[in-house]
Amino acid sequence: ALEKIREVFMSEAGKTKQKIKVWFSDYLNISDTVAIITFFIGFGLRFGASHNSFNKDKDYIFIAGRIMYCLNIIFWYVRLMDFLNVNQQAGPYVLMIGKMVANMFYIVVIMAVVLLAFGVPRKAILYPHEKPSWSLAADIVFRPYWMIYGEMFAYEINACANDSVTPALCGPGTWLTPFLQGVYVFVEYIIMVNLLIAFFNNVYLQGMTISDILWKYQRYHFIMTHYKKPVLPPPLIIFNYLASLISCICKRSKKVTSHGPKLFLTEVDQKKLHDFEAHCIEIYFSEKQYKFNSGTEGRIQVTAERVEQMCIQIKAVSDRVSYIKCSLNSLDSQIGHLQDLSALTVDTLKTLTAQKASEASKIHNEITHELSISKHLGPKLVDDSYLRSAVWTKNSS
Repeated sequence: ALEKIREVFMSEAGKTKQKIKVWFSDYLNISDTVAIITFFIGFGLRFGASHNSFNKDKDYIFIAGRIMYCLNIIFWYVRLMDFLNVNQQAGPYVLMIGKMVANMFYIVVIMAVVLLAFGVPRKAILYPHEKPSWSLAADIVFRPYWMIYGEMFAYEINACANDSVTPALCGPGTWLTPFLQGVYVFVEYIIMVNLLIAFFNNVYLQGMTISDILWKYQRYHFIMTHYKKPVLPPPLIIFNYLASLISCICKRSKKVTSHGPKLFLTEVDQKKLHDFEAHCIEIYFSEKQYKFNSGTEGRIQVTAERVEQMCIQIKAVSDRVSYIKCSLNSLDSQIGHLQDLSALTVDTLKTLTAQKASEASKIHNEITHELSISKHLGPKLVDDSYLRSAVWTKNSS
């Protein structure tokens, strides 16, 4: 107990409340606290009993102290689990068991609700005249609980049967008991128990994937826990306390700081730690990449990745070439269309020119014809204005 008090007050946390909170964050410390308290309770009951009593079986204080001792030894055996955490094979299993027990709360609550929903009506139907007692409450809880493990209490299933060994239990509504028990066993044993097994299997698979990390974490936690613990066991531990007191006084006079493991760091130490972690991570990934590239499989994979990249680039080039071909084809079709338009334009111009030439020759022939007529007529000359007006009228028509 003195060692546990020393651990609490010698921790690096600032305030006393924080020291206690940090110390109780470990479930083994909680187990140790309960073990120490139950030990002192059992010790007080054991030696507080009447020593002059010859019949110890009737000394209830002595019996209570003995039972407290019997229960206290459980916590000290649980404390041995801490030493298994150092082992690389057993350490992850211990942590997984603790996680299973801590996370099964909601499933156990659902199972307890189903258990009470069956236990109360079953007991009320089979034993309607039983007086309230602690044994009645125990039967309501424990009998359905033992049914989960296969103890079905077959003599109470159908008390009204011809071959029943308990015909006194046969009464009104007893025929409901087999139906209720069948539904209870189906829900509790088949559904809930298998759900709990599936949950445990999930926790196990998650733990096995990171078992090495869990073991390293547990080993680090074990080292940090036992780093400053005294070497000598009680009662020789008093010499360790004296040595620690003397060293503490010497360190305060010389202002010597500790270079061992620390729980809380200053800002400068945290910055150094972060720089060191970043440097270690960078070295780790560079070594991992180098090992991966230097191996045969790594080279093959790197070559495959390069070939895949080249294929992607070639595919991109081929897509560009096909796009250029399509653009050229569309350009050729547009040029052909332009050529057709230019040829049509030339033909139209030729047609228009021919029409103009034919009209001009026709007008010239008419003028010539009229001139020849005017020569044959002699003195009757045609007025130039009339001739011009006639020519202008024909041209306009």
